[in-house]
Amino acid sequence: AKGKEVLAAIRLSDTHHTRLNTFDDLCSQFAIDHPEYVIKQPDGRTNETALDYSIAAVRDHRMAIMKEIVTDYPVDGLELNFVRWAKHFPRDKGREKAPIMTRYVERIRRMMDNSGRKRKNGKRLTLGVRIPESLHTCWLAGVDIETWVKKGWIDFVVISTWNNTDPQLPVDEFSRFTRPAGVDTIVTMGNMIGSLSAGPPIPKDRGTAQSKKHADGYVSMLLNTAEARGAAANFYSYGADSISFWNVGIHFGREVTATPEQRKRIEDWTNAVGSRDRVWAGPRTYRFLPMGKGVSSRKPPVRNYPWYDEGSSPLGQKNNPSLLFTDKRIGKRLVYPFRVADGRKGELLEGRLRFWVYHVTDTDKLAIDINGTRVSEKHIRRLPAGKLRAELPGTRFEIDLANCPPFRGDNLLGLVLKTRATRAHVPLMEELEIHVTGVKPRAKTSGTSRARKFYIAVDSEGPTGVNEYWARNLKADSPRLTGFRQLLTDDVNAAVEGCFAAGATEVYVKDDGFRVRNIIRKRLDPRARLIPSGGPLLHGLDNTFAGVLLVGFHAREGAPRSVLPHTWSSGRRRRYRFNGREAGELAAYAIVAGNDHGVPIVMVTGCDGLCREAREWLGDAVVAVSVKRVAADGSVVLDPPKITGPRITAGARQAIERSPKLKPFRIRFPIHVTLQLKDDATTRGYVNWRDLNKPDWPGRRTGPRTIEAWLKNTRHLCL
Repeated sequence: AKGKEVLAAIRLSDTHHTRLNTFDDLCSQFAIDHPEYVIKQPDGRTNETALDYSIAAVRDHRMAIMKEIVTDYPVDGLELNFVRWAKHFPRDKGREKAPIMTRYVERIRRMMDNSGRKRKNGKRLTLGVRIPESLHTCWLAGVDIETWVKKGWIDFVVISTWNNTDPQLPVDEFSRFTRPAGVDTIVTMGNMIGSLSAGPPIPKDRGTAQSKKHADGYVSMLLNTAEARGAAANFYSYGADSISFWNVGIHFGREVTATPEQRKRIEDWTNAVGSRDRVWAGPRTYRFLPMGKGVSSRKPPVRNYPWYDEGSSPLGQKNNPSLLFTDKRIGKRLVYPFRVADGRKGELLEGRLRFWVYHVTDTDKLAIDINGTRVSEKHIRRLPAGKLRAELPGTRFEIDLANCPPFRGDNLLGLVLKTRATRAHVPLMEELEIHVTGVKPRAKTSGTSRARKFYIAVDSEGPTGVNEYWARNLKADSPRLTGFRQLLTDDVNAAVEGCFAAGATEVYVKDDGFRVRNIIRKRLDPRARLIPSGGPLLHGLDNTFAGVLLVGFHAREGAPRSVLPHTWSSGRRRRYRFNGREAGELAAYAIVAGNDHGVPIVMVTGCDGLCREAREWLGDAVVAVSVKRVAADGSVVLDPPKITGPRITAGARQAIERSPKLKPFRIRFPIHVTLQLKDDATTRGYVNWRDLNKPDWPGRRTGPRTIEAWLKNTRHLCL
């Protein structure tokens, strides 16, 4: 009607019903007839009703419904909803079973294309997907969204929280691959700025944004116009094409909430986020709350959420933290991450920053920094918490934004409670508010140049003091593990120090070591931004960066006179050739950085063997810092941290100074890749797993230990 297209929305696993009940309209007859198809959850919940997509009969049943809709009704396409309730496999098997769902989505796309139907404009039927709020939660649900997009099956992606608006939603995790593919990136906004927590502290300043349906507490905080603008500013700035609304009218279940005042509030905020221009046309409030607080009280059998771990959303996303200043943390810096689109390029902001710390008194000393830069005491106002947040004693801290250090997009609020005292309750901070009323350029100083961003990728075998596969072999409770993590983090900090000393304006760090559990976040230089784990090689890198530093790397498999030489796996003994040339991880990083992003590798740190390899591939201009070597007698010499730290800092400084003259490493595609593994059994298992789990894997076995492929791009560079 009126030129609008109509899509049929398909919920893949809705379980508002908590038992298989013939008299429950939400419960399908198919599930009642086949209780054996219900997911067997590892947590032993007794109220599971979601169907297991591992079972072919389940997939066939849902496919028949979708085919009937596409064939018999004049729809323009389908939207597959993987958010309600994001349970498609047992909760501990999402990533393992994701290839099953990938093949199923391909089957749906093929069914639609073969239906003989087109949209009103003559193009193929639309297939959109509503997916969980981060790549991490997508994997938990068995959703390999990046593959679906890159395969060309999907026309739009809707990134959705459970039931609220979260300004920290990581849109850029998705937009880095949706936008190049021409796939619309849409972000969901709900009516709640708070989430699940009832009870104190009780908001007292919400006005019409107070829901009479809910208990007092964060759960009662409904979105107002300024908060909607703040969240949408983040969404648009980090890659959203448009905004979608979800459950906006959920609070109208009772007559008392459906007041003209409430309807007017919703009309105002939904209108304010309808375009980028409207978002920036008025004040913006970025409100950060512990979205996952209280979720554990709703674990089965109370509710049937996919996840209910305290501090996580029902979809499994770790949200804003609650900072607890326990006795062991007195005198230590705790950090609260917050994303703010305003000021991300260093602009001077007008407005206010404020946060609450409960169970502290006027005599308690609190040091405050933003992105590692201390805020002067003279700029900090201390007010009673009870004026705006009731039923918990404490202090509200306020700072004018004009007196704050520059923001940078993804920021860290650092807090150090210095006063040690006997207290009845642990001091707590969990809510942050940034209210922006104006933006203007920051005055330039002499010598100011354009922003210079650098990316540090970190591996676990090449840092100072390392001569074993500690990240793989040591258990989490091993006392030696902490020592190795400290050595690695200190190497990173030395590189960060050198970057900023040479004029870097931003430094991002990505932990690429085994199990990505290696960097000690609290020990990491606060000026550095830690990129979330996961994603493809060099996840988070783009062409706005000036260079990549590889810290703690190692030489390729088979490299002579090298410490722990291997490529990706020390067990499988992978040996690569790119166009006939022996290659390791360094070459792969250089190819991805150069070909995909146009960014050069500017520095490497590791053993002498790695340094030789870097010069062979990248030339003598790349800065190569050695922290260990193999002696003539075959023994390993590990240089001490007191020597390697300053050496890495000096190297990083030199690399940043050289970076404008360094060129990205590029290779002409297609390229021929050969992979040799240690034996026939390993090769057979390697090929079988990829054939089963990666439908588009291009490799083919050409010998007992050999796999080959011709690649058109970097997607399968590591085979």
